[in-house]
Amino acid sequence: MGSGPVAVRLNKTYDVERLRRDLAASERFQWVPETDGGVAEHQDWDVLPLVSRGGRLDDGSAGTNSLTPFRSTELLDHVPYFREVLEGFKASLRSVRISAIRPGGIIREHSDTDVFDVRSGDLIRLHIPIVTNDDVVFRIGGERCVWKPGELWYGDFSQLHSVENRGDTTRVHLLVGAEVNDEILSLFPPEFLAAHDIQVRRRTAASEALRSRLEFDGRLEAGPAQLAELLEGLPDSIQADLRKTFTSLLCFRFVDERLAVLIDGEPMFFLEPESDSRWQVMDMMAHVDFAPAASPSAVARLDFAKGEQPFSFVISRA
Repeated sequence: MGSGPVAVRLNKTYDVERLRRDLAASERFQWVPETDGGVAEHQDWDVLPLVSRGGRLDDGSAGTNSLTPFRSTELLDHVPYFREVLEGFKASLRSVRISAIRPGGIIREHSDTDVFDVRSGDLIRLHIPIVTNDDVVFRIGGERCVWKPGELWYGDFSQLHSVENRGDTTRVHLLVGAEVNDEILSLFPPEFLAAHDIQVRRRTAASEALRSRLEFDGRLEAGPAQLAELLEGLPDSIQADLRKTFTSLLCFRFVDERLAVLIDGEPMFFLEPESDSRWQVMDMMAHVDFAPAASPSAVARLDFAKGEQPFSFVISRA
C-alpha cells in the first residue's frame, strides 16, 4: 500500500471464547512447521491447515509451490465456529491456516510478494487474532501493530514485517486467504477504499479470437535432471502434486470467464492477464507466456519460482 497505513482494522469482530474453543479442538491434530517465506532463521512457527492444496494436513505452506486445487482439510470438520467464520466471507478460499508462534518464537524481518495485495482486487489475506500477549512485538513497515483477539485485520505484508514473541504464551492467529469480493470490501473503511481506488476485479467475457488462441491441450516438457532439481527439498506431498502436473494432459480453458488449467476435468489453477501474451498464475510466483521462442513446437512457457530459484518449462501442444 506504500503511502497508506501499514494495517487496517475491518468492521467485524468475532466471539473470542468460541474461537478458543475451536482452537482447543484443533490441538488433537499435528502441528506442522510453516514452510513459506524463504527465511531460514524463522523459529518456533507452526501451523494447522484448514484449507490447503489438495486438502493436505501435512502442508505448512501457503500453497505457492504446488499446482493442486485448494480443498478443505479434515480439521475443518471439527471446528464449527471456524467454518462459520470462513463461510461469512462468502468468498472462494485459498490457504487458511491456524498460525502459532511459540514463546521465544521469531519471524525474522522479511517482505512477502504482492499476491495478496487488496489493491489488485484479486486476492487478500486477513488475520483474526485468537491468543496473544503484551510481549509480542509485531511490526509492519517499522510500525508496531497491536491486534487484539477477535478483531479482523488486513496488513500490508509487502512491506518489511517481523514478529517476536517475548511472552510466555503462544501467539495464535487465524490466517485467511481468499478472493476479494464485495462482502469482504464492505468490511473496510470506505475512506481507505476510496483513497486507493480499490474494487473487485470484474471480468468481461473472453472474445472468440482469444478463446481460439488460448484454449488448447498441452503437456509440460522437463528433462529428468531439471525435474529432479525442481523437486529437491520439497515435501513429499508437493513432490507428488508436481509429478502429476508434469505427467498429465493440461487443458487450457476459460471457466467463468477466467482462464484455467484443468487436469482430469478439474481446475488446477487460474491465470490473470498481465499483457496479451503474459499471464500470471494466481496465488503463485509463476507466469505463462503464450508467445515463447523456445522451439517451433512450443505453444507456451511456464516460468516458475522456487524460492529465489527460477525455472522455465516449455508447454507443447498435445
